[in-house]
Amino acid sequence: MKPESIEPTIMDAPAWAARLKSSQEGERLAVLAELLGLAREIPDCLEHVAAGLVHDNEGERVLAVEVLTRMGAAAVPALITGLEESQPPAVRIAAASGLGQIGPTADSAIDRLCGCFTGDDPMLRWHAVFALGKIGKAAVPKLRPLLESSDPQVVSAAVDALEWIGEEAGEAVEDLQRLAGTASSPLLQLACTSALVKISGDTAAALPVIEVMLQDENQDTRKACLERLGKLTVKAREFVPLILGCLEDSAGAVRAAATLALARIEEEPSRIIEALSERLADPEGEVRANAAMGLTRYGPAAASALPALRALQQDTEPRLVAIANGAIERIEKVEPQGTSDTTTE
Repeated sequence: MKPESIEPTIMDAPAWAARLKSSQEGERLAVLAELLGLAREIPDCLEHVAAGLVHDNEGERVLAVEVLTRMGAAAVPALITGLEESQPPAVRIAAASGLGQIGPTADSAIDRLCGCFTGDDPMLRWHAVFALGKIGKAAVPKLRPLLESSDPQVVSAAVDALEWIGEEAGEAVEDLQRLAGTASSPLLQLACTSALVKISGDTAAALPVIEVMLQDENQDTRKACLERLGKLTVKAREFVPLILGCLEDSAGAVRAAATLALARIEEEPSRIIEALSERLADPEGEVRANAAMGLTRYGPAAASALPALRALQQDTEPRLVAIANGAIERIEKVEPQGTSDTTTE
């Protein structure tokens, strides 16, 4: 009879702690990896995991942050330590990401996360914005004053965080309206407009701004506007006619952004499927790729696109062929009765 294996998960907290205090870096790394892989709740050895944030090995610090994230709200003070400027960028990014995963109970990290808006690391800034968005309403009073900062990237990050928070950021609507009215940068005005739609749902007020942005002579502005609209998903339905017009834009990058936006917006499927199908013959590869990936999410409902997707299978770009193959497989798949796959994030 084969002996039953003894899983490391049966060790108690003191046993884990003893291994985490090892002077051997390899042993500490191994136990952190084991803790991260546990299927059950991690034992109460938080203090010893947090001690990994001061070791020399950057990889050990990142691994410690990932384990702390699994420990939830109790680990928030340790994760705040991971945001300190003395920490390597990878550790700070992992800590911000972890706090975002923990969500509203990480509200004690709000000030430190706002402090991540400064500096030259856009990835850290993005993760701090994401974390504050996930923490939610409690972050709004701290974000509102930042809209008046003299640092443009702080202002932009605060706007983005409020957009992530959405409806719970209602008290910031007037602040964002004032900022949108005085913004010297078209991109900041666009960010404020997008945030206001996400928070208030008022698309009528945003429509004139969006129309102007989509006609801007700078293709980067048009592209950025379409990217914002795609992120609004269902709340961007009113803008679909404008987005459809951008499918004929002279710039391939703008057409690609318009195609991706359409794929993300919850709207009448037949109209979106027809528009995406036509883009499968676009001269720009990224447009064809976005169209095929967008059609994939509609499954069997996009059967009318199959001829164009089969034509894409003959493309000279292997990536596009692979995307076309995946889309065809998904569309031809028979769905169980009563199910649907027309939702977005």
